[in-house]
Amino acid sequence: MIRLLALFFLILPWCSVATGVVFISEKIITPEQASEFGIYRLTAGNDPSWNVLVYPSKNANNEPVIEASMTFTIKEKEVALVLPKISNFEQTSFKRSDVVLDTNSDVAVSFAVTYGSQRLVLVNITHLKSRDYETFAMQYNKRLISEND
Repeated sequence: MIRLLALFFLILPWCSVATGVVFISEKIITPEQASEFGIYRLTAGNDPSWNVLVYPSKNANNEPVIEASMTFTIKEKEVALVLPKISNFEQTSFKRSDVVLDTNSDVAVSFAVTYGSQRLVLVNITHLKSRDYETFAMQYNKRLISEND
C-alpha cells in the first residue's frame, strides 16, 4: 500500500504538466501576405540599417501578440535567435520591434510573430518593401485622432 501511494505521488506532478500543452501552427508568409496582414518594415530617412517592424496588436480572431522573434541566418545556417522587445507603435493599434542590420551583408533576418496558437513567419525582412517611418506614423496617428473625435 505504501509503495502504491509513493508511486501515486511521483506520477501526480506529471499529470498536471501534460494538460498544459499548447500546439502552435506555423505559417510561412510572403512579403505580399505580410503587407496584407499589416506587417510593415519602416526605415528612417537615409539610414536603411535601422528597421522598425510594425504589426497589428491583434489578429483577425482578436488574439493579442504573445511573442515576436527574429532569426539571424548566414549562408543558410541559423546563428542567432532573438526575442526583441515588443513596444507600442506611436498612438496606434500597432506593435513594433526594432532591429539594426547591414542590408549589404550576407545576414538574412527572419521575423516571426505569434498570435494565440498561430505563428506567422516572414523568411527575410529585407524582402518587405521599406516605408518611411515619419510618413507611416503620421498616416496612422491622423487616422486614430480622427476616429476619436
